[in-house]
Amino acid sequence: MSEKPAGLDAEPVISVRDLETHFFTDEGIVRAVDGVNFDVHPGTTMGIVGESGCGKSITAKSILQIVEAPGRIVNGEINYRRGSGETVNLLNYESGSGNMRAIRGGDISMIFQEPMTSFSGLHTFGNQIDEALRLHTNLAKQERFDLAVDWLARVGIPNPVQRMHEYPFRFSGGQLQRAMIAMAMCTNPRVLIADEPTTALDVTTQAQILDLLQRMQEENDMAILFITHDLGVISEIADEVTVMYLGKVVESGPVFSFFDEPKHPYSRALQTSIPSMFTSSRERLPSISGSIPHPQNRPSGCAFHPRCQSFMEGTCDVGEPELVSVNEEQEVSCFLYEER
Repeated sequence: MSEKPAGLDAEPVISVRDLETHFFTDEGIVRAVDGVNFDVHPGTTMGIVGESGCGKSITAKSILQIVEAPGRIVNGEINYRRGSGETVNLLNYESGSGNMRAIRGGDISMIFQEPMTSFSGLHTFGNQIDEALRLHTNLAKQERFDLAVDWLARVGIPNPVQRMHEYPFRFSGGQLQRAMIAMAMCTNPRVLIADEPTTALDVTTQAQILDLLQRMQEENDMAILFITHDLGVISEIADEVTVMYLGKVVESGPVFSFFDEPKHPYSRALQTSIPSMFTSSRERLPSISGSIPHPQNRPSGCAFHPRCQSFMEGTCDVGEPELVSVNEEQEVSCFLYEER
């Protein structure tokens, strides 16, 4: 677990810098993503964790420029390194432009959070996966059909030829998740964004999907951006971890450092709330006091200070900490490390 993946020494395939995505509502501006920075390297997995409402999914959608109105990316850069070595800022492309449409679903694919609502109920699965292949490959119709059948078989869906002609409602939840992985992977993407791909699945199916993603990553040297609130999954699949809270990155570093020595009080609180094999029967699990503030009612100073057990009055509620390096590998946004 402590071995450094070789891909971390390579140039990042995705580099997000100072990303800000705001929602302009009648009640005010919601800063859903507020200055986020991270890198995703080829052949490695970056895990983004945090409670619901921290801005994880909006960050992923911002990369593909599919943020729904009234949301809008207002600042930052999303630098994508092509296979040729050329680096382009995706925010220089309009969301509906040919350049962005070629990258979205082709070079960068996404597994969405709710597979049961992400497929069209009016079209067969074959129609939908064929559309992805038609837009991003030059294959003939029969070649596209054969490739789609092959991917359905690779993700473990039985009778793939028959399932190509069926509608999504005929698939179980686990099969829909597998079908979505097949659709995302069939174009051979260089980057896969997986937004809660194992949510609401039983543990057996969850383990199978994680094994599948890791196998596909090894075969294609693919970079994965894995979004979840499940730290158990992160410990299994991630190489690096970015912790988000209320639209900001509060800690980042290698996965083994995150679990062995978490720096931010929020990171420590997340870990202590995980059930342990040593937990006694009926023992109440530790929890993080309070809840995430409403984005339009952000507390002054550090956003986590109303819930923080290390709160320092006159410091945490006044200024906003910056993300600083605490060692060669970890960065943290907390006044506890400001002097370093």
